[in-house]
Amino acid sequence: MVLKVRAFEGNSEKIIPLDLITGSIVRDREIFNIPANIQIGDIITLGFTPIQFSETVIVNGLVMTEGASYDYTISGNTITFNGGVLTQTGHILVNYSY
Repeated sequence: MVLKVRAFEGNSEKIIPLDLITGSIVRDREIFNIPANIQIGDIITLGFTPIQFSETVIVNGLVMTEGASYDYTISGNTITFNGGVLTQTGHILVNYSY
């Protein structure tokens, strides 16, 4: 499926494929197991560097909030979890664009 944007230039309407405006954007979904020996500041490394603010991080079904005062921070393709976020085994799901 190709997403398109309806735009107007002067009095004429134009239909423009979204990738011509934004460049090529690809979505990815990665799943990680939470280890039994959880450490404060545990990290996961994504396969690609996400576009800023495009990631959604879900831990055991709960959506996390990015930020040093919240659940995790992200730098490049590395997500670092803050203390108390990973308290049990389970799964981390990360959806993002790159």
